[in-house]
Amino acid sequence: MDDTTRYRRLIERHVDGNLSRRDFLAALGAAGVACGVVGGPMGLLARHAYAAGRIRYDGWGGTVDKAVTEFALDPFTKRTGIQVDRGSYGGMDEFLTKVKASTPGEHHVFLCLDQFNYKRFSDLGYATELDESKIPNLKNCAPATIDLFRKLSGGKLSGVPYVYGVSVWAYNTKHVDGAYVEKVGVNALVDPKFKGKIAGDQSWAQRIWWAALQANQNPNDIRDMNAVWEKVRQSRELVLKYYSSGAEQMSLLANEEMWLGDAWAGRVAVLQRQGHPLKTVVAPGARSYVGPMYVLKGAPMDAAHELLNAMLEPEAAVAVSKAMAYPTVLDPTKFKLPDEITGLPGFDPTGKFSTVAFEDPIYWSKNALEWQRHFQRIITR
Repeated sequence: MDDTTRYRRLIERHVDGNLSRRDFLAALGAAGVACGVVGGPMGLLARHAYAAGRIRYDGWGGTVDKAVTEFALDPFTKRTGIQVDRGSYGGMDEFLTKVKASTPGEHHVFLCLDQFNYKRFSDLGYATELDESKIPNLKNCAPATIDLFRKLSGGKLSGVPYVYGVSVWAYNTKHVDGAYVEKVGVNALVDPKFKGKIAGDQSWAQRIWWAALQANQNPNDIRDMNAVWEKVRQSRELVLKYYSSGAEQMSLLANEEMWLGDAWAGRVAVLQRQGHPLKTVVAPGARSYVGPMYVLKGAPMDAAHELLNAMLEPEAAVAVSKAMAYPTVLDPTKFKLPDEITGLPGFDPTGKFSTVAFEDPIYWSKNALEWQRHFQRIITR
């Protein structure tokens, strides 16, 4: 039997499930294939077979990453034997830069922030088409959360909804008069009396959304952009800093350098559980979002389908949701969710999301480039 035939049979036995991953890699290693000795088509086949037993996941760091790892990824690996390689990022712009700079197929699955970024990655050619028959637990999701993404990808899906949230602002009750700032509302975030004690998300989209609310504009149909930019300028003059990650935000709040500002609801909830004197406020028109697990082009699809399905198992989804302090997309009319989830900011007991403000991804995508550039000019002056 020649080497090519022997390698092909090894690969076929592994793919068919008749040879364990450990024995397969041992056999390849002994033959020198795993080290790249074999080139051409057989080397390519070997690399594909080698990769079949692992998948890469990228997500937000800190408490979110810890929750996903402990309650979803580690149990998945233990049950299936599929290794999950992990990466993290501070924001969607950062992750997109990483993907653009990587070789095709290097990144596989990531926790996408929202509908806008789902559309952004898809428009840039990174979309896949999931085989929903291989994700039976998709039926556990509130239908409204699935429909959001179907509308953006021609009825198909490139990812599955996973968690959702609402943009909040928060304040430290030791240092801030709650009655005053709650009466003022979102304009507290540009109140000169708190200069140097305000912080916020450096994301251009978050800054523009909050500025639109402060300027009495509909964030999905802004009629006076000059008024919005003026609020952005006011914010820049007053903030201590704009944070770039959840960990940095939590440090600012926990150390009481930041007395108030827009914040990520889940990170504030974690600090509240730790005893920090913080209160969150959900403003009328607050930006609501559903974060999907997005599968990038070039991912090992069988492993990706299996991973997504495992992450939507009710036990895993509830555990992750409780730990990361963001509501799960499990249909609340089908599943009895614990108080730790139903008490989170923005939780919708109907699962229909008929009373919240979702961003219009088409409107925001159309304006994204111009708005990003103008925003950068303002904050770097």
